[in-house]
Amino acid sequence: MAFLDETGLAEVWSLVKAEDEKRAKVVCGSYTGTGDSSSSSSQNIDVGFRPKAVVVFNVYSMTPRDITQLYSAMAVDGSNYTNALEITDTGFTAKRAYHKTSGSIYFPDLNGSGYTYNYIAIG
Repeated sequence: MAFLDETGLAEVWSLVKAEDEKRAKVVCGSYTGTGDSSSSSSQNIDVGFRPKAVVVFNVYSMTPRDITQLYSAMAVDGSNYTNALEITDTGFTAKRAYHKTSGSIYFPDLNGSGYTYNYIAIG
């Protein structure tokens, strides 16, 4: 039976670490919105790495007709498709970025005060 010395153990550890870094990272979680009525209100969410893609969503019912609504957005690193979600070096920034057009209000609202949002970050 052969035993590894310190150099051998360091080499094995280095190989294991290198293989682990090649694997995709996936983090699922939730956060509570902190936004106020300002359309520029935002919150940084730390997932521990720079994601390649992030999906954020919130489902809730509105009264009095009990209408179910889904607010969601997806961001891909290197693409600025949405103004409500931005990828950062440690996670993402969720924004309360809405605007009014022709009497309608468009809400990609990902930081509404008191609402719970779920996310999936893929690295």
